[in-house]
Amino acid sequence: MDSFKLGHISRSKSLIVLSLFAFTSLLIYGWKPSTRADSKRPPLEEIIDNIPGWQKNGQASLNSQITSTLKLDDYINAFFSNPHGRVSLYIGYYRSAGKVGAAHSPMVCYPGQGWLLSDGVNKSLIFDRYKISFRQMIATLGPRKELVIYWFQAYDKTSPGTFLQKIHTLLANLKFGRQANAFVRITVPMDNLSAESASAIARTFIESFYPVFLHYMENSP
Repeated sequence: MDSFKLGHISRSKSLIVLSLFAFTSLLIYGWKPSTRADSKRPPLEEIIDNIPGWQKNGQASLNSQITSTLKLDDYINAFFSNPHGRVSLYIGYYRSAGKVGAAHSPMVCYPGQGWLLSDGVNKSLIFDRYKISFRQMIATLGPRKELVIYWFQAYDKTSPGTFLQKIHTLLANLKFGRQANAFVRITVPMDNLSAESASAIARTFIESFYPVFLHYMENSP
């Protein structure tokens, strides 16, 4: 009798797990979100122009073929510096949940341009009320070496991959009616820097940049 009960419980748990998995898969891959675009949102360039403690040194435009391929609604590709180091910031912004997954991971883009990538490591940065989950690696092209940090933003949540981004975007849409999502990449030219020093520069930049960016994601109309 006891063995029957244990087997029955085991089968029940298996059915629950399979049902949850099927339901999650349906939500992520079968969900057809609204593609309503919010045209009132101010451009990223206006919002990210002033990062406390950092000087903006210019920006680079993407050609129309790239913006079309990435299905961008807005983006910024800018360079910042302070007395301690330099960083570049790229944000690809999407107004609707239907474009989740449109961003290209550096795991695809960098090798396609000839860069060699170290094994990526998932990390997190927690400060004040913020928590950022990201992926970090080193990219090398000839004598050039850069520390690369990136994450996928879904309204007010971050993740190092698109699977969780899809879940976070779904929940944000259900809870807040918000579909805004983005891909964020920060690179630090290493030159003679160690990986630890480059990582410290990146984290200092993130601590100044992220509150500004999150305010944009949470509060813009």
